[in-house]
Amino acid sequence: MTPSSLALAIETSNPSACPAEVGVGAIGSDAAFVERLSTARRHDDDLMPAIDRVCRAAGVRPADLRAVVVSIGPGGYTGLRIAVTTARFIAEATGAACIGVPTAEVAACAAARDGRPFAVALASKGEHAVVTPFDAQGRPTAAGRALDADGVSALGLPRLIGDGFLPGPMREMASASGVSVEPLVLGASWLLRAAAGRESVDPSRLLPLYAREPEAVRLWRARGGAGE
Repeated sequence: MTPSSLALAIETSNPSACPAEVGVGAIGSDAAFVERLSTARRHDDDLMPAIDRVCRAAGVRPADLRAVVVSIGPGGYTGLRIAVTTARFIAEATGAACIGVPTAEVAACAAARDGRPFAVALASKGEHAVVTPFDAQGRPTAAGRALDADGVSALGLPRLIGDGFLPGPMREMASASGVSVEPLVLGASWLLRAAAGRESVDPSRLLPLYAREPEAVRLWRARGGAGE
């Protein structure tokens, strides 16, 4: 790892399913230093302290960073908002490149390659999840969208990657049709690998990829906010 390749990775998109962590490494490779966020306090409260810890462990100053990479969702609203805001702030303050990676593509990077295509399910709610299909090489074949068990079945894919919150009907469909359900894996190293070849964006244009409209926005619209 050379000073010209130093990148900070922030993967806190789904802390209830996978440990939230930050890392320092080179884009396209494993993180050389990784720090998991404390489970004894709110993960968003520990984000900046964890970034400080991992940078100290790596002997990296903020000015040394050449890129900030963040997993942008779908996932938890608060975690995504704080992670993206933090990545934008650090990129703007240090001049580092700012790179956002959809979380499904981080999970796809971690998925085992066995010659079969698959789908990644995130942000489950009720009987739906945001499902992104991938080919056998781990390349997305369509944008993620909210599907129920019938919608996932219609994809005709032999593998489904999801967390412990995957809707019961999807698990039942998979069991009945021979679809293998595999655990969701996320982390700073997979995020850095998934960021390889991606273009940076202006930090002000980096936004979370929400699974559905935040409740606060929905209520604002219902009260006539959209017309003001």
